[in-house]
Amino acid sequence: MPKRYSAILLALTLVVAFAVGLLIEPSESQANPSTGFRAEYFNNATLQGTPVQIVTDDQINFNWGTAAPRPGINADNFSVRWTATPNFAQGGLYRFRAGADDGIRIFVDDQLIIDSFIAGEFRTFTRDVTLAAGPHTIRVEYFELGNLAGVLVEWALVTAAGDLATAVPSLTPVPAGTIEPTPLGRVDALGARWRMWRRAC
Repeated sequence: MPKRYSAILLALTLVVAFAVGLLIEPSESQANPSTGFRAEYFNNATLQGTPVQIVTDDQINFNWGTAAPRPGINADNFSVRWTATPNFAQGGLYRFRAGADDGIRIFVDDQLIIDSFIAGEFRTFTRDVTLAAGPHTIRVEYFELGNLAGVLVEWALVTAAGDLATAVPSLTPVPAGTIEPTPLGRVDALGARWRMWRRAC
């Protein structure tokens, strides 16, 4: 499919996802650490070697389209590692959501919770994680091989710690390799927060 029509189809998909997302129970995203994310940009897709640039990104919410993510960084065949240690004011069950084109993986305190470090069109993932109140280190790794590029990560409190005993009697960890893309219409509204892919249209 020509690039122009692929981009138009994706834009229409995001609009539909946004409309469906209005029916989803809202939750306030807490994915904006006060100190931002330490962002390491590499001119390869494997996070290898010395980063070409190290900057601070306020949040992980980018729609680069076919453009380079930053001056001096490749438009294709690049990767980024974001790290932050935000303070979680409340303990409880947190829902992590991510969307990416191409690959993404997310670690919380060095535990892999979302693992889709493979090439592919934009897709979304969710994972619920129980965290104690206090600081926790979030690490996001992302790569782009070619064509359109974008990435989005957020999290929000689902159930406070005091309510977990009744709301979630037991939590069984899900092996990272079993995480599956979320079907369109559940949390693909994440994608609707991206700007339209005007550059590719």
